[in-house]
Order: sequence, then structure tokens, then C-alpha cells
Amino acid sequence: MIRLPRTLLSALLMASAVLYGCSDNKDSASNHPGKEAAAEKSGSEGSAAAQSAEASATATAEPVQQKVEKQDGQTVKAEELQAIYAGVPQQVADISDASYDDGNAIGVTFSVPVDASKNIQSYFTVEKQTAANRWSVSAGSWVLSDDGSTAYFDQVEPDSTYKVSVATGVPAINGETLHTPAEKTISFGGLQASASFASNGHFLPLNLHTGLPVYALNTPEVTVNFMRVKANDLAAFINWKSHGLSERYYRLDEMEGFSDPVYEGRYHLTDDVNKRRLVNLPVQNVKALQQPGVYIAIMQRPGKFDSQLSVTYFTVTDIGMQIRTYDNHFDVYLNSLENPAAVSQAQVRLLNANGSVAYEGTSNEQGYIKIRRSKQWGQILVASKDDSVSFVSLDNAALDLSDFKLANRPYQSRELFIYAPRDIYRGGETAVFSALLRDEDGQSLNRQPLKARIIRPDGQKVKDINLQSSAAGYYQYEYPLSDDAQTGDWRFEVEGVGDNRVVYRFKVEDFMPERLKLTFNPGETKPLFVKPAETLTLPLLGEYLYGAPAAGNRFDATVSVAQLAHPFEQYPDYYFGDSLDRSNNQNFSVQGGQLDADGRYQLQLESQWQNAKTPLAVNITGSLYESGGRPLVRRYSARVLPADALIGIRPAFKDYAPANSQAEFELIRSDRNGQLTAADKVKVRLVNMNRRYHWRYESSRGWYMETTDREFNALALTTDISKDGKTKVMLPVKYGSYRIEVQDPQTGLVSSMTFNAGESWYWYWEDSADSEQGARPDKVTLALDKGGYDAGEVAQLNIVPPAAGESLVLVESNQLLWSTRVSVPAEGMSVKIPVDKSWKRHDIYISVVHLQPADEKERITPTRSIGLIHLPLNREPRSLQVSVDAPEKWLPDQQVTTKVKVVDESGAPVTKAWVTLAAVDVGVLSLTDFKTPDAFDWFFAQRRYQVDIRDMYSKLIDLNDNRLATLKYGGDADALSRGGKNARSEVQIVSLFSGVVDVVNGEADIALNLPDFNGRLRLMAVAFDSNRYGNLEQEVTLAAPVVTQLSMPRFIAVGDESMVALDVTNLSGKEQTLDVAFSTSGAISVLNKDAEKTQLVLADGAKKTLILPIRAEYPAGQMDIGMVLSDGGDYRLERHWKLNSRNANPALTYKKDQMLEPGEQLT
Repeated sequence: MIRLPRTLLSALLMASAVLYGCSDNKDSASNHPGKEAAAEKSGSEGSAAAQSAEASATATAEPVQQKVEKQDGQTVKAEELQAIYAGVPQQVADISDASYDDGNAIGVTFSVPVDASKNIQSYFTVEKQTAANRWSVSAGSWVLSDDGSTAYFDQVEPDSTYKVSVATGVPAINGETLHTPAEKTISFGGLQASASFASNGHFLPLNLHTGLPVYALNTPEVTVNFMRVKANDLAAFINWKSHGLSERYYRLDEMEGFSDPVYEGRYHLTDDVNKRRLVNLPVQNVKALQQPGVYIAIMQRPGKFDSQLSVTYFTVTDIGMQIRTYDNHFDVYLNSLENPAAVSQAQVRLLNANGSVAYEGTSNEQGYIKIRRSKQWGQILVASKDDSVSFVSLDNAALDLSDFKLANRPYQSRELFIYAPRDIYRGGETAVFSALLRDEDGQSLNRQPLKARIIRPDGQKVKDINLQSSAAGYYQYEYPLSDDAQTGDWRFEVEGVGDNRVVYRFKVEDFMPERLKLTFNPGETKPLFVKPAETLTLPLLGEYLYGAPAAGNRFDATVSVAQLAHPFEQYPDYYFGDSLDRSNNQNFSVQGGQLDADGRYQLQLESQWQNAKTPLAVNITGSLYESGGRPLVRRYSARVLPADALIGIRPAFKDYAPANSQAEFELIRSDRNGQLTAADKVKVRLVNMNRRYHWRYESSRGWYMETTDREFNALALTTDISKDGKTKVMLPVKYGSYRIEVQDPQTGLVSSMTFNAGESWYWYWEDSADSEQGARPDKVTLALDKGGYDAGEVAQLNIVPPAAGESLVLVESNQLLWSTRVSVPAEGMSVKIPVDKSWKRHDIYISVVHLQPADEKERITPTRSIGLIHLPLNREPRSLQVSVDAPEKWLPDQQVTTKVKVVDESGAPVTKAWVTLAAVDVGVLSLTDFKTPDAFDWFFAQRRYQVDIRDMYSKLIDLNDNRLATLKYGGDADALSRGGKNARSEVQIVSLFSGVVDVVNGEADIALNLPDFNGRLRLMAVAFDSNRYGNLEQEVTLAAPVVTQLSMPRFIAVGDESMVALDVTNLSGKEQTLDVAFSTSGAISVLNKDAEKTQLVLADGAKKTLILPIRAEYPAGQMDIGMVLSDGGDYRLERHWKLNSRNANPALTYKKDQMLEPGEQLT
């Protein structure tokens, strides 16, 4: 049997026997001002059985307005509304169930606000359906909303159906009247009683709060038991309390260990029927609850023995607390909630999970205290002074600062820049790695050995490595991959650099380098525009990487068509076209054809969007095939414009328009070239998407909201777009979702966009209602006057807060570097920050904590805003400029000497430096979109902001504890691995690397041994000295006078019949007569002997493809294909290609289990 604390259990039983009326079933009501304070009918202090002197008398609480925070926005006056709605006819836009005054209501919305000076009661009739299915007139009056656009009738009952009639003549604010009557039948669901605390935890501002808020629906009375958490058991309580709004009954027995009962009160909440009210329990008037501390409140459901009870906690405090966690210490800042002043001489204690005190101290005059960090679970930081107590759990997730521009790479005291000529290899190749070891500011370090290892995709370590540095902290290692190396993602990991391993990831795949280049709409940089009825003709150019046209190569494509809101690159912030039009979205395939002798092709798409009324993106995925059938895939987007000119809409706000304001939009009219044109009598329509909110309640979820959408036209007007092609419109909006529609009178086409007026408060309410999470903060806008600062300079920080207040300006990295406290007016101000010469890290940020004090008169609770910006250090003087003296084209199969030049920022040659040079096949680099290594960017790039911030302010910043995705590793161990070696074609990979070379007087001569290869190489240089860095990339074409490329099968099994295709291209500059002879050896036979010898006559630039049919013969093994090409004179070219065949089926494996006696043999 579960044992409850005797005093608490007796109190709950007593309350259950006397009271009735609460339920946790659903209700439907709005978040609207209700009654403020509850009245206590009886109470007990010290124990639940003893009567409190205060509770002996019965009092009735006075109602208070519930605070509803409105978005910033200007008030629209009646005369302004008359002008805005001039000429707009009065219509009934919607009749539906609605929420008014915290309860169900009938809402009638009009297209033009109703004239509130007129009596409108006679225009409405409401009838209720009786049990006999008859209609009886319901008594009651209609109330207009503040803006006059909606009339409410709240005299409705649950589980009832009503018929609403609106007669003609309803007067509008613009002088119009309703000419068309309207009628609709509306049904309401049931409502049952419920009561719950409004939040899972409360910090009530000292001297400013009006009590503990409670939601009540059809619940006149409740009993609330109060427990005080024992001073040394706060950590135990926090670890016990769940994040929900209720606790199961049996868990209350556990409270005896960390809390004592101090008071019981029976409260009168509300007599209102079918109204969800927010009322305050006047805990400030109870003497037993005035002692500083943390209290638990348990609300009893009268007349019921529920398995779950509504439970919350609260403390009354004037201490606002923020904790900033660094590597080995906490910085704690204490500020008054009543005003932004620092709280000095406050007692600060760090409690362990078992209640022991890990640290105790007092805050200084700046409200600041520094505490050494001990990494223990379950710690609570508690601050107290006079009558105030505040606390923060250090196990709570840190504030989510993802809205700020913060880097991902963490700071390291020692940085290792690992780079390589490429990041993809085939089995049998050698992977090359280079590395530079520096400090946090890119300065060289003393030579030191490093430990490294190679990790396969399956996570197994295959090699331990000891790395030794050479020139200026440079390391190099080469790892030969086996022929059957696992495919997947490999890792080169280096230890001993910092707290974490430095990892360079590379792939091992059985890939084929790209040999082609595909260009859409060559020679044009602007997008291709077409009209809806036109055939889309897209020119394209196919080339081999060695420069020859892809003559005769096959091309085909797939097409995806979708609505396009931003068709003009000049106007990326403008919305064009009908946002609701998805009628032309489609996907289809196109059978292409062959490229001509110049490698060109015209892709023609017959229009399948002739009736398009909105801009479209025609996304083309094109495949250009090699002679052997392997495709090169590239993408292009053409654009369909439904008219010669379109109207675009740009909102003047960023995320949402302020509620209850005039939303501003800029309209332009642009032709397909981006030229702006004028338009007269442009029609503008504002559509209210009329999202209605309905409160529901479930014991497992607490209060939550359901929504329904019913659109209606809120406003219609006309405007002119001037000769400069622009105009502005102001549209009155309340709170909710809207759509602006603009129609061009010349074309009849509509452009539209949806937007919100007011922030989506509900989701933040839901997040904060049942967890320790906070809402998204108001941001402090920060800007610096320069892109980088030298030591000794003064950074000018511009601060623009959301409202006037006091700001704490902090410069921090792994510790606090500089700080000041300033009063900031609403219009903002500048702060000068001296850049100290000791600041050499690249994780330095300026953080601004802006405190806005409470305002009792305006009912504004204390708020806090955050600003965060990286402080960049100027390192441009430490950049090196690198150039390579190389021609546009080299002949293959020779040694060339490349001169690399390195100069400093001023252009002077560098006296002593080092450089590495790589020359890699562009067809390999394009497979992974490989970026040229950049040491300067690596060492001086912005690092992650590594300060964790926690505080107790009321739900200001979103938090999350999402788990990071784990990296999966792949492999290729399957059944076929038992059948012998993999069937692999031989592939020529060109990847040359010089290693480190001395730069003397700004120059280095580097020899490159070019192979017999035709294609394009990217030259990539990395230059460095002890603290300066530079890089370069440049492409060079390799092409012989006669280029031969063989396309082979990727794999082949014994008995398979296939073919190889040899491309012969004449780049000699003259016509050539060439003899070509094939030869084969190994596990291969030729199916057509006549194809083994051919004579070709090729004009300059011409290409011919020769096909040799083959079959893989038994036994499986290596297949050799040779070719000899000659011109009958001195020119002779001989080449060989290899391909491994394998058995078609995996080897059979037999398994036999047998027990052997001593001396027995298995046969």
C-alpha cells in the first residue's frame, strides 16, 4: 500500500468529501481576461489540521485583468479606416463558432468594420434548437470587437445548436450597408468542469505579483495544499519534479522527504458558467507563505479522488539570475527584477544532488560572482537575499542560440590543418595526407611527434602511425590501400593535438572519373525565360575534359515543373505569381538525341503548361552519355513567365507583421529583363485566413489549442504603380494569418503571398507550459563598424534594443575578457570596446544582455533580451599571394617544370617559405565537389561560441536536448566476396603531389611527371611559413595530338558478352589517316574478328568510336585489351587496359559440426 504524508492525506480526504465540480475533460474557451484573485474560504498553517487565523474569515477576491501582450504596432484611427475602406461594399465574410470572453460564442465577421456608433442589435437573430427539433429565439446582446470587424454573441450553451440570421442594413464604418442577408447553423460541443495551475513553475516578482495563476472552467472552488521545500533539499525536489503540469497521486508520498506542509486553503475561483477564467490565488496575503523559500502547491479536484493532481511550485523573488558556464568555472550575474540594478551581497550556494553545499559565497557590487566548476550531476545554484530566493538547475539544457550566426567548429589551443590532393580513392591507390600544426592563432609551434591512425568504414583500426614534422610544423603521410579495400567512409585521425581527435574523412569507392563536361545555355549567364505557349529550346554543349567536343554522344533528360515565387535574380525578396497555384506541377522524361559534330544539341520541350498563370521553374536533369554508356548528370533550371511583365510583392517586415498595425508592402512590376514598368489601377485584396483558436483540456496534456481556418476578404483597394515601377501599400491587420493578392489589370494575373500578423505565441506557450524551456527572446541588434580589428584598435559596437533598459556588455571566449554596464535608450547607442593585444583567439564574441525592468502600471513583467556577435581579428597581413607559371595546355607523357611564385600582402617576394603542389584530374575532384585546401581560412576562421547560458527569466529562449545524429559506416562484405576477386575495370587516376618544397626568394621550381593521360588537371598549391598562409587553384588541359579513350564494363562475369568502345579523336591540327589494331589476352575472346583492325580518316577535331564485342571466358581472371595506333609514319601509340572477370555465382560454403574424441581425426 502506498503511504502518503498523514497531514497531506487527511487534508486531501477532507477536501474530497466536501467539494465537487472539477473535471479534467475538454472545454472550449479563449485566452481572454478573467478574474484575478481567488478567495480563500478556509486555511491551516503549520499542519493541514490546524486552522489559520487568516483563513477563519471568508473573503471574496477582486477581479483583475489578465495580461495579454500585444505586438508593437501603430493604432489605426477611425478616420483612417474610413479612408482605407472607402468604396468597399459591406458583406458578411464569415459566420462561425468563436471564442469571446474566455468562452464559446457565435462570431459574425464583416468585410468592412461595423459602425460602432450605431445600434446593431436589431440586425441579428439567434435561435436555439429544442429537443423537439424546433427553434426558439435566444435572448442576449451582440458585442463588437475592438476593430468593429466581428460581432460576438456569447449567450450560448454547450451541446446546443443555433441558427444565426443577419438582416440587411448593417452599417459599415465607410457609410456602406449590408445588402445581402446571411444565415448559418452552428453547433457547440460539451464543456465539463476543470481546474489546473497555469504553469509548471513560477518565479513571482517580489512586490509586483498578484498571486499564483490558475485556469478554472465551471469550477467554483478548489482546495490547495502548500508545502515548503526544506532548505537543503531543493536539489532533491527539482530532481523529483517532472516537467508536466500534474503528478500522479502515489508520488505525493515521496514529498515527505524534502518538504513540510505549511498551509491549506480552500479558494473560491469563479461563479461564471462555461467561461475559462484565469484567476490568481492570493498567496501574497498568506503569512505562512511569506517566509523566503520554495513552495509546492497541490490542487485538489473537489469531490473526486483523481489519480493525477495538478502540482506546481513557486518562489517569491526580486533576484534575476543568469549563469554563464565556461570551461572550468561559472560566472553568475544577479540583477533586480524590479529594476535593472545589480544585486550585491546576495548569498550564493551551489548545492549537490544530495543536498550538500559544494560552494558558498556572496555577490560583489556588480552582482557578480565567479564559481569554480565541478562537473557533477544534479547541481542547483541558489541565490538568496532578504525575502528573495532564486535558483537554476545546472542540469537544464542551455539556452538555444541557434538564431544567431555562430560557427560550428570549436576552439582548440593547438590547431592541425589536415589536407590532401583529393578525398576519394579506389582500392590499390595510395592516399596522401599533409598537415600543419599551429597554435590557436596560426603561429608555429616547436616540433613534436603526433600519433595517428587509419580507421576503416566498419570502425576497425588498420594502422597506427607516428608522425614526425619537417619544415615549420609540416607533416606528411602516405597510406597504400589494398586492392580489396573496404568501400565507404574512411578516417585519418590524429591524436595529441587538443582535447579531441582531428579527423580527415575520405572515401574509398570503385568509381570511374568523369570524362565529360556539360554546359547548359552556353555563353549566357542569365536564366532562360520562355512564355507558356512557347516551345522551350535549351542549347547545350558537351565536351571532353581534354577539350574535344562530345560529338555523337547521346543526351536525354528528366523534367520537373514547379511553381516559382522568385523568378528574377534582381529581386530575390519579391514574391511573384499566385502562391496557391500548383496546377502545373508535374514530372516527365524526355527522349533526347545525339550531339552534333561540335558537341552541341538543342533540347526542345513542347509546352505542357500552356495555361500557366504563375511563374514556373522547369528543372531539367540532363544526362550526357560516354561512348560506353556511362552518364554525366547535371541540372539546369529554365523559367516560364506567364506574361511580359509581372507584379512582385515585398513585405517591409522580416518574419511577421506587427499585430494590430498597418502592414507595409512594396509592389513592383518587372519585365523578364528586370526592367520596372508602370501599371494603373492595380487591384489589391487582403484575405483574412481567419484561424480560429479553441481551448481544449486533457489531463495528459493540460490546456492546448485546436484551430480551424475560414477565409474571408478583409479589404479590397486599388493603387497605381508609378513610372519608376514601385509603390507602397499599407494594409490594416489584427492578429492571425493573412494573404495579400495583387492583380495586374493589363494581364489579369494575380501575385500573392501569405504572412502572419503577430508572432505565433501559441507554440511558445505550449513549449513553456510543461517544461523548463523558454520562449524565443527579443533580440538585441548588434553591428560592428569594421570587418576585422588589429590589437590596440577600438571596436565600435552599435546596440539597438527592443526597448529602453540597461545592458550588460560582455566580451568573452573561454572566460570573461572585458565588460561594462550601460543604460541604453530605445533608439540604441554605441559602445567603444578596446581590442587588447592579448586577444589572439578566434572564438571571441560580444554578448549583450539587455534588461528591461518591470512596470507595475503597464503590467509589464521583467524581460531580458540577448544580442550576440563575433569579434573578428584582422589577419589579412598574414596572407600570402600564390601564382603558378603554367600554360593553358600541356602534352601528356612528359616532365614539366612549374614555377610557383609566393609574395606577401604588399607584393614583395617571401624570403623563406614552403609550398606543396598537387595536380589532380578534374573528373575525380568533381565527384565529391572537392574544394581546394585553404590554410588561411582554416586557422583564422570564426570558431564556435562555447559559453552555455542558463537563467531563470520567464521563458525567453528556446532550448533543446536533441541527440546528435550518429555517423553510419558502410561496407561491401556480401555473399559474392566468397566467389573470388571483385570484377574491376582498370581506371587511370591522375593525382600528382609534390610534397613540401622550399620557397626561396619568392619562387619554387616544381617538376611534374605527366602521365599518358588526356583530360584536365586542377593545380592546387598551399604556401606557408611560420605564421602566414596562401593558396591557389588553376586548371590546365592535357591532350595528345590523337586522343584515345576506352570505355569498358564496370564489371563482368564468366560467360557474359559485352563490348568495349574506343574513342579516337584527332587534335593534331590536320587531317589524319590512322590504323588501329586491337589485341586481347587472358580470360577474354573477341566475338567479331573483323573489328580487331580498322583504318580511320579523321579531319581535325573529328572523333570516331570503334566497338569491339567481347566475351569473358572461363576461368575467371584478368583480361587484357591492347591497342596500337599509327599514322603509317613515325607516330605510334600503344596502350593497354585491364579488366578482371569473376565467377557469376558465389562459392558454395559447406559447414559440418562433429565432436572429436581424443586422437580422432576429422575426414
